[in-house]
Amino acid sequence: MRHLGVTEPRAVARWSGVLTGLGRLSTVVASPVWGWLADRIRGWLLLLWTALGFAALHTLSAMATDVWQFAVLRLLMGALGVWV
Repeated sequence: MRHLGVTEPRAVARWSGVLTGLGRLSTVVASPVWGWLADRIRGWLLLLWTALGFAALHTLSAMATDVWQFAVLRLLMGALGVWV
């Protein structure tokens, strides 16, 4: 958090909780969509897309310079079904 510009201890704790929850929340919302797609498209193809998206999002997370950028990336990671 401190590398992303959040220095106040209470804000660090708050953002840590929010960022953890964002990934879980978007996973819960996106899971039915992934299940529906897996029924219509081959599962291995979805797994490949998820793995490539996971790698891209983690690379972008390493380059995030603001807590808001990181929050959006966490939402996207959760939407891919990655429990982060």
